[in-house]
Amino acid sequence: MVVKNVESRVFNKPFSLTAAFLLLIASTIILFSATPATAATEDVPSFVSTFGSPGTPMFESVKDIAFDSSGNKYILDENRIIKLASNNDFINAWGTNGSNDGEFDQPSNIEIDSADNVYIVDTGNNRIQVLDTSGTYVTQFGTSGNGNGQFWQPNGLDFDSNNNLFVADTHNDRIQVFDSSGVFQFKFGEPGGADGAFGSPTKNITIDSNDNLFVADTEKERI
Repeated sequence: MVVKNVESRVFNKPFSLTAAFLLLIASTIILFSATPATAATEDVPSFVSTFGSPGTPMFESVKDIAFDSSGNKYILDENRIIKLASNNDFINAWGTNGSNDGEFDQPSNIEIDSADNVYIVDTGNNRIQVLDTSGTYVTQFGTSGNGNGQFWQPNGLDFDSNNNLFVADTHNDRIQVFDSSGVFQFKFGEPGGADGAFGSPTKNITIDSNDNLFVADTEKERI
C-alpha cells in the first residue's frame, strides 16, 4: 500500500511506523485504518483516532510501540514503558534512566514474542533486556564491543517464525542473530555499499511472514 495525498493531517518529525498504521510522532500516537475511508481515496488509509499529545503527563517522547497477545499496548517513552489496555486505559508504567536491571539508557525499540516476553533494545547500555508483561525483569544479553554477542548502539530487532531474534547492531554495521534464550547464533553484514553490506542499519528492521528480513540501511539510503 502506498500512502499518498494525505493532506488533512500535518506531521512533525514522525519517528516510527508499526502494526495497524500506528504513527508515533513526538508525544502523540495517531491510528490509521488499513481500509480506505471511501473508494475515492483509493489506497489512502483513513484516520481513526489519536491519543496523547505534547506536554501531557502520559507521554514525553514516544519511541516505539508493541502489542501482547491480549491486545495491550506497550509504549516505549523515553526511559520507561507505559502499558495501556486495548481501549487505551492506563495499566502500569515502569523503568527509569540507568544501567541496572530494568533501567534503560536511550532505549530505541520494543518487541513482544509469541510467548509475551517483552524485549527492549537498550541502546545506550548496549544490551537487550527482557521483561514479562508486568514489567518484572527476566534477563538480558549483550555488552559493549564488536565481538559475537556484543553491541555498539543497537537500534532495532524483530523475530522470525522460529522466535530467533535479529538485532540491528547499528554502529558495528551488522545484523546479529540470537535464539529465544539470547544465545548468539550467527551474524552477517559489514561496512560498505556492496550488496549485503551496511552503513549503520538502524530502526525498523522487520521480518515478514515468509521470514524475509528488511533492513533500513540508513546511511546508504536503501532497504
